[in-house]
Amino acid sequence: MLKIVRYSKKLWPYYLSVAVLVVVISILNLVTPFIIKGLVDGLTTKFGGGKVSDWYFVALLGLMLGANVINTLLSNLNGYIGDNMAAKLNSLLSERYFEHLMSLPISYYDNELTGKITARLERSISTISNLMQALSNSFVQFFLTTAITLVVIALYSWPVALLLVVIFPTYIWVTHLSSKSWQKAQQGINEDLDVANGRFVESVGQIRVVKSFVTELREVGFFKSRRRAIESQTRRQSKRWHKYDIIRKLILDVIFFGIFFVIIWQAFQDSYGLGTVVLLITLVLQAQLPLFGSSFIVDSLQRASAGSKDYFEIMHQKPAIVDEEGAKSLKVTSGQVEYRTVDFSYKQGSRVLRDISFIIEPGKKLALVGESGEGKSTLANLMLRFYELDAGNIYIDGQDIAKISQASLRRSIGVVFQEPLLFSGTVKENISYSNPKAKPKDIVAAARAAKIGRAHV
Repeated sequence: MLKIVRYSKKLWPYYLSVAVLVVVISILNLVTPFIIKGLVDGLTTKFGGGKVSDWYFVALLGLMLGANVINTLLSNLNGYIGDNMAAKLNSLLSERYFEHLMSLPISYYDNELTGKITARLERSISTISNLMQALSNSFVQFFLTTAITLVVIALYSWPVALLLVVIFPTYIWVTHLSSKSWQKAQQGINEDLDVANGRFVESVGQIRVVKSFVTELREVGFFKSRRRAIESQTRRQSKRWHKYDIIRKLILDVIFFGIFFVIIWQAFQDSYGLGTVVLLITLVLQAQLPLFGSSFIVDSLQRASAGSKDYFEIMHQKPAIVDEEGAKSLKVTSGQVEYRTVDFSYKQGSRVLRDISFIIEPGKKLALVGESGEGKSTLANLMLRFYELDAGNIYIDGQDIAKISQASLRRSIGVVFQEPLLFSGTVKENISYSNPKAKPKDIVAAARAAKIGRAHV
């Protein structure tokens, strides 16, 4: 979580606002128990024959109403800020994720399903932002309220406070231990989920290919198998978690029985009056809520931990190809291209190119003929520096492309890929994709050159 906070330092106004509101709300949560104590003490005195003004009860009830109204307003304000903080965090992490993906080399995409990358974005970032939202809206408030409550309880009955102090860290520690197997299972679920959703996205995106090869049933079967694997793993994970949760909560029930017994026993010993008894019981019940909800907190933390692990695994990927310090821009004069003793192999495959040398003179056309997999497309990819050479050099107008900036290199080369794709948008936007500021006449000229009907803008 600290890493997430460091990643989102610009959200500090939200964090500060939530922190201040949580402190105020936590203090207000203690007002009602003390008012109830005052009411019980007043009623006890009055029923015992003592004199208590009716306005005393009216004032306390009015104070209770005012505190509850303020608490409601501040809690909703805190929730509003927390929701906006989570939305900002989601945008921030998504933007950084996408920005980093754009910096990664083509080799990374060769080994990853496109759909899996997309699915990981949605799952990982959503779990992180949802946790931060829950923390700001309730979890932090619960725990701070509990801490203040324990201090107040200690002022009246240190044995009760001591029992609660021992219970909290012990229960959370036991919950954490039982959740280790949960996290391991969750990693398997996440993997199957990413693959299933990734394949779904790719099958829909390549629906023409799927239908042309009549593989609809195969794709549906693959998706079903992954989803059923997720279902099976989730069932085992949930069974194990709830078994331990029953044990934990039964133990808590017994311990809280002991706490209430101590309160009543001390009351019988005339340690304090009826109002204090009601106060202590109310405070203990108030402290009980976050304790019983800690299993949900741990669950959210584990999901966010698993999600953040996948997220930062991507963010820690380093670009394999970086410009040299002080790399110059490519200056195209005539447009001569030279491959000189080029060797290349993919990381996970055999050597594709060996000792390749040739020159493409300006204004000339060169056709590369060969079977699939013999390196024709690879030669073009190497000119764009999508991959690093194993040996040799590539020159454009005598300039080694390894010593010039990648941006200037790629802006100077026009490429038509073997499987062209269209972006969403108009034909005009697709034609001018590389140059959004292109003039209409240039777009029309390009369209006519490509023989796109009766082109006009």
